[in-house]
Amino acid sequence: MREIKFRAWDREQYEMSYSDPLDDLECASSWFNSLEDRDIRASGNIELMQYTGLKDKNGKEIYEGDIGHGNRLVSFIIVPILGGLSVLNIRFFGQEHNELIALPTNDAQTAAWLHESEVIGNIYENPELLKDKE
Repeated sequence: MREIKFRAWDREQYEMSYSDPLDDLECASSWFNSLEDRDIRASGNIELMQYTGLKDKNGKEIYEGDIGHGNRLVSFIIVPILGGLSVLNIRFFGQEHNELIALPTNDAQTAAWLHESEVIGNIYENPELLKDKE
């Protein structure tokens, strides 16, 4: 069974909070409700992201919203899809793509590929990584 974990980005404080491992959605709700500023959460300034259950080649946990490199020519973002998470191809062989490719993270081949990849940041703390390097 996959470990259920979440992290939350506070858009007002520019901080990422990580949950302890959770067993069910009731625990997830409890952790989310315990975030410090309930007014910020209620105003929509908290972005909740789920752990994929996968780790990159350095053992770093891969969450929704993470930006990574498959190799020096391929960059990607983990994005939510109905029923799970998938990979958004943002750069492929130096070309901008920004297209969803059918690589659900629960697929064995995708999981193996992500395990060989490297997480280099996330869309909230490192938005500059989404821009093409000139």
